[in-house]
Amino acid sequence: MMRTFIVLADLGRVRAVRIEIASDSTREKIHLYEVESAAYNQRQPPLSDLVTDQAGRFGQGQVAGTEGGMSYGENHELENALEERNIAAIAFQVDRVIEEAGYPPSILAAPKSILKRLAGELSDKTSGAIQETIAADLTKASLADLEERFLH
Repeated sequence: MMRTFIVLADLGRVRAVRIEIASDSTREKIHLYEVESAAYNQRQPPLSDLVTDQAGRFGQGQVAGTEGGMSYGENHELENALEERNIAAIAFQVDRVIEEAGYPPSILAAPKSILKRLAGELSDKTSGAIQETIAADLTKASLADLEERFLH
């Protein structure tokens, strides 16, 4: 079965292209067409815009109430929580795009760092429509580059 839909995603963007056979009087040729209604671009502000510019200070391994050295807090948990929230938002958009297209046989491309988690957030119907996953960030690729990659 030919895949007819390609969804490209990263942490802040979703694009979709459909594969169509364009026929004219002389020949038939397969082309990719951008699905404008699928465009989603929601970049998260930098972490420094979300928190104060002063790092939190916490007691460093001392018993409560005793004086001791202080350490600077880190934002790892906040960064992870924001990334998970972004992945859920992107999964929602991918679900919407594939649902609006009628769940065609599809390819999902996303950066390796998020692909598995993104796929895990998708609805069962969307997961069923996805025939192939590609670990690559292709959201900024031109249609010509995408045609070269997927159609030749």
